[in-house]
Amino acid sequence: MSTPGSGHRPPLLNLLFLTCAVALVFISGTFVAQQQAPPPAQAQQPPVPVPAILQNYKPATMERLRKADDGDWLMVRRTYDGWGYSPLDQITTKNVDRLQPVWVFSTGVVSGHEAPAMVNNGVMFVATPSNQVIAIDAKTGKVLWRFRRPAPEASNIPHQTSRGVALYGDKVFFAVGEAVLVAIDVKTGKEVWATKVEEN
Repeated sequence: MSTPGSGHRPPLLNLLFLTCAVALVFISGTFVAQQQAPPPAQAQQPPVPVPAILQNYKPATMERLRKADDGDWLMVRRTYDGWGYSPLDQITTKNVDRLQPVWVFSTGVVSGHEAPAMVNNGVMFVATPSNQVIAIDAKTGKVLWRFRRPAPEASNIPHQTSRGVALYGDKVFFAVGEAVLVAIDVKTGKEVWATKVEEN
């Protein structure tokens, strides 16, 4: 039993002090652990699934560029001799007046279109002014991917006209206005590499 002035605290008071001390140690330890713990890892975004038409994409080889399949248009004017005609014969002078639109697509750019579309294995590639390439399912008109490369703010290019794309292997090659050649992955629409070819 404790008496006043004996220097001993009552058991209940000792228990209270002990509880507070334990709580303080626990809180301090938790705070230190939180300060030292690495920030939580950002949740990884699941990869965007590649559409079937791109999974089955046929690379543009030298052999195919020399002799394209009838339904393909792999380069400007289609062939190296610049023939500019398709061998397909479904559309004739007898049925052309009965054709109806299947789909219509706007690129979002209202002027300056000069580049012809390229078509490989059912995928249409459209290049627009202001450094944009769009891959479209030629049968349905569905956008498969859209690539944009902003022009530098200090660019002194008088106009952003595009001359189109080139196809080779599993890449789309695109020259942007500031004299940079860009290689785009045909399945993802992502830039693979870019290299400056001239100072402008």
